[in-house]
Amino acid sequence: MAGPMQNTLTASQFFLRVSLLGISLFLINLGLGKLALLYQWDLWLHLEGVAEFLLLLITVICFVIGTLLNERQVIAAKLNRTEEERLS
Repeated sequence: MAGPMQNTLTASQFFLRVSLLGISLFLINLGLGKLALLYQWDLWLHLEGVAEFLLLLITVICFVIGTLLNERQVIAAKLNRTEEERLS
């Protein structure tokens, strides 16, 4: 019984880590963009427009998937405890 719950936890951690990486990249990109405007730098690394939107979209999707998988694991654990208490 621990196998599927462990897989859900592992998948949840993966998606949450990807979303953390995505939000970190987004914030770094945001800071680079502000610095480029302030100091009039010509940065080739800075994402703009569609690429920036896609990064944020993928980040949000991964966060939602990770959160839902985490909630699924918590609910399954609660149901498992309730079932064990009922059988005792």
